[in-house]
Amino acid sequence: MKLLILFILLSLSCFAQANTFTVDCTTYYINRCYSHGGNMVKRSYKNKKEFLKLHNLTHTPKGYEIDHIIPLSQGGTDCPDNMQLLTIEQHRRKTSKERKSTKTN
Repeated sequence: MKLLILFILLSLSCFAQANTFTVDCTTYYINRCYSHGGNMVKRSYKNKKEFLKLHNLTHTPKGYEIDHIIPLSQGGTDCPDNMQLLTIEQHRRKTSKERKSTKTN
């Protein structure tokens, strides 16, 4: 019985992921939105890898994270030209500031 339930959940998950549309290099979920509106972005490993390659890297350096310059939740794309490397602390502060500004708008 547990196996059947797991199979059904996985099937539904796969079906839900098929409900996407792509604009340029960013794929959006059709029925999944951010809390303030706007279609949720399906993150692309390929775009992340391309960003790293553009900076002669094979992986994200220790102590750093890839940040979206214009946040995905605010309409930014998941394209490499909207990505930057920030230290973990810089990324945390930037994200906090962005969330605060979204709440006041």
